[in-house]
Amino acid sequence: MLRLGFAVMLVAAAGYAAPPKSDSDALQGKWKGQDSGNDGSGSASLVVTGAKLEFRGADTNEWYKATFTLQEDKTPKQLIAVVTESAAPQYVGKTAKAIYQLKEGKLTISAKEPGNPDVPTAFEGPDARTIVFKREKP
Repeated sequence: MLRLGFAVMLVAAAGYAAPPKSDSDALQGKWKGQDSGNDGSGSASLVVTGAKLEFRGADTNEWYKATFTLQEDKTPKQLIAVVTESAAPQYVGKTAKAIYQLKEGKLTISAKEPGNPDVPTAFEGPDARTIVFKREKP
């Protein structure tokens, strides 16, 4: 009887284990990246706070602030951002569509230009910019 009670407690405890972190939780914080777009070089930064992000490219005149949602059920996973502020005013209010991957402590994002209705189909695909980020140490 004691064994049965112990087994029931183990099964019950397993059922109350913390659910896995969502990608939204995993994205929170500061990231530094290497931009493979344009000429294939340059650093980039990304700060994610809640459902907002701030991206800064290697060029100091390239920056975007946006709100975003994730589509974790898609393959590859998608990030949909609406630009709220930018050094390039023509992008404000536009939607940027991207695919992303979180793997081994790295965040890879491949995105189309804001306003382009297409979602990249693969990392390093045509007409998409790919950046590999690593989380900044606190």
